[in-house]
Amino acid sequence: MSFTKLKKSISTILRFLTLSLLATTAHNVFCQDIELLLLKRFENVSQTSWRGQIYYFPQFQEGTIIYRTGFKINQTLKLNYNIYHERMEFIGEADDTLAIEGNKEIKLIEIGSHLFYHDYKSGYYEILSTSSVSLAMQPKFRLGKTEGNDGLLPFETRGAAMACDRYYYKHASYFFIDAKEQLFKASKASVLKLFPEHKSDIRAYLMEKPVDFTSKEDIIRLTNYCYQLDKPGSGNAMQRSDGN
Repeated sequence: MSFTKLKKSISTILRFLTLSLLATTAHNVFCQDIELLLLKRFENVSQTSWRGQIYYFPQFQEGTIIYRTGFKINQTLKLNYNIYHERMEFIGEADDTLAIEGNKEIKLIEIGSHLFYHDYKSGYYEILSTSSVSLAMQPKFRLGKTEGNDGLLPFETRGAAMACDRYYYKHASYFFIDAKEQLFKASKASVLKLFPEHKSDIRAYLMEKPVDFTSKEDIIRLTNYCYQLDKPGSGNAMQRSDGN
């Protein structure tokens, strides 16, 4: 087989796989009656009617940055989390919107009464509750489907103009963070691993009250139950600061 034919064959396979993946995703989205947000071809997200939804909070709020050393900057910033671009942003001195550059030393960001944990590789997670293990949520804009390009979209660069219509939906994933700051996707296996001394009680709870690990309410109830089982006096996995 010539290189040209091989290249065409690989392209056809990628197109088939991409179409299948997007079709499955879109089907799941429609079944769940989730709102799809349209980004038209060559359109910037700032031009859409739903541009306000790209941020976690309706308005930028006062907040600060906490580093892994425990140092907390004295300066108060106007902060917000950009869900679409998956980055933390602040209002600069010239009243412009700037992004906080990726920094391995940033551990936590406070925005109002909310606390976000920063993982250098995978981004920001809002801490929902904390004890020996923390429960966190990561909001995202996911691509549901495309139109105008035969569905061929092996990868996407956020912010880049594309010659197709894109349909997004908002999605939240839940994670546990242990005392070593390791992330675990919320699941039955993760809970049993993180609370090994209470496996029997947790299994009984899950039998009596099945948990949907995509449901915020279900996961919070389960996590609170695990906290009650856990030994008193356990150290918190997430601390806001150890001092200025």
